[in-house]
Amino acid sequence: MSRRAEASAEDRGVPRKPKPARSLRPESSPFTADFRAGFEVETGHLLRRRFLWFAGVLLLFSIVSYGIILIAMLLMWRGGLLASDDEAIHIGQAFSRFLARQGHDAASEIVLLTGAMTSTLVYIASFAYVWFRKPTSGVLLRITMAVVIVDGFIAIFFRQQGVPNQIGLGQFLISHFLASLFLPWSARQAIIPVVIVLTASALSRLMLEGHTLFNGGHALTFTRDFDHVWILLSPIVGLPGIAFCWIRQSRRFQRYSLRYFRDRYGEMRRELVDARRLHESLFPPPIESGPVRVAYAYEPMRQIGGDFLYTHQSDSGRTSVVLIDVTGHGIPAALTVNRLHGELERVFGENPDATPGEVLKLLNRYVHLTLSSHSVYVTAICLRADPARDELVYASGGHPPAFLRAVDGSIEQLDSTTFVLGAVPDSGFDPEPRTLRFGAGDTLIAYTDGATECRDESGRMFNVAGIQRLVATVDAESGSWPERIRGAVESHRFGPIADDTLVVELGRALASVAGEASTPTGARRRVRGRSPVQP
Repeated sequence: MSRRAEASAEDRGVPRKPKPARSLRPESSPFTADFRAGFEVETGHLLRRRFLWFAGVLLLFSIVSYGIILIAMLLMWRGGLLASDDEAIHIGQAFSRFLARQGHDAASEIVLLTGAMTSTLVYIASFAYVWFRKPTSGVLLRITMAVVIVDGFIAIFFRQQGVPNQIGLGQFLISHFLASLFLPWSARQAIIPVVIVLTASALSRLMLEGHTLFNGGHALTFTRDFDHVWILLSPIVGLPGIAFCWIRQSRRFQRYSLRYFRDRYGEMRRELVDARRLHESLFPPPIESGPVRVAYAYEPMRQIGGDFLYTHQSDSGRTSVVLIDVTGHGIPAALTVNRLHGELERVFGENPDATPGEVLKLLNRYVHLTLSSHSVYVTAICLRADPARDELVYASGGHPPAFLRAVDGSIEQLDSTTFVLGAVPDSGFDPEPRTLRFGAGDTLIAYTDGATECRDESGRMFNVAGIQRLVATVDAESGSWPERIRGAVESHRFGPIADDTLVVELGRALASVAGEASTPTGARRRVRGRSPVQP
């Protein structure tokens, strides 16, 4: 139902109820809680798999380094102590002299061996823990950071112990960059190890290695001129890994977003197909035989919508028809239709011969009590055809006017008799039903505002006048009016569908033989003395 229908209550002097404030919960955003949860689960699986590779590669490098150091120490020992073995003497002494020229001695090699053993133990322990214990993503993330931080602390330890020919924080740079290559860190997560290690490095230079910030409380001095520059520029060592993590995380997030929404769209399409099948199962089958016939054509704006038709045939021979149009479109409107269908089932289950006025009043009470607080309103037209008395009773709550076309071609417009359903409480609602003659061969045509408010390329609406012109000037067989009107609406419409459209025909058969009626061709006549009404 469009905004014009929603405003009809206000046009009649009934104030429109304010709409509730839109929820600002994170779940209402496009990136919902399940999106974040799914991305975190994927990140956790990827983190575990990548960490095992990362720890394995570092463990291999550590073992190789450990072996090289052992060989170096063995050669130094043999070069210094085993003078009886000429070949060993030559190899060991040559290697010892080389290490001595580089500033290495047995003590420095022991420090290197200790660092290598520590790294190896850390890699082995972390690899085994992740492999066997399968920790949660949060714990695993902390383990990955701890491994990189330990490498940084070992580099600081080497520098503090004065081990020659060490690259210092360059070792941490390599370890951090390898971690950034392997692990699905975000940029924020990649910054954490850098901050911790660089803070420890700066403190060790200032406090443990004899450098002071102030000399006599006056000037900033260091024992080496470049130390202060090195401390200020040291954050640069983490930039490559941080930049790589930021770029990769952004791309991975985009890929996951596309995959997530593609999957959700496909899932939603399948659910909408099932929902449409269930929704349309609520619609009644056409009544194609008997003294009263019902036919309709339905075209939702989306897969499902808020237009609905309900029919009921009582044992007394009366046929009741209820055409409703819920505010809004799509799934919310369809869910409201399901509720109204249940209410109509209850009404006619309790009173099979309920009059249109009674039905409309009960629907208004239901909508006002249960739906109006959510700014959901309904227009409806309730009809009851009594072939035994050639009588049609109707009541309309804010619905577009229906047209009664008599067998002689004359047309009568059936305007709304009361407010939009839900706009006023039960005590202030009067359906004001009307009774009309409904003889053999007469046809009533009702529709929702989706038929009248469609626009052509110039922006002109089809309007109620367009429906009236069509009903007045076109010959149509019994049961074919809905498709004719829907076809005219489609021809007039430019662009996509803007509202649900439902057209209903309630007709009387001209003749009845053993409960079956047929309509002779000669009974179809044009309206006389009327000029066509232009839309």
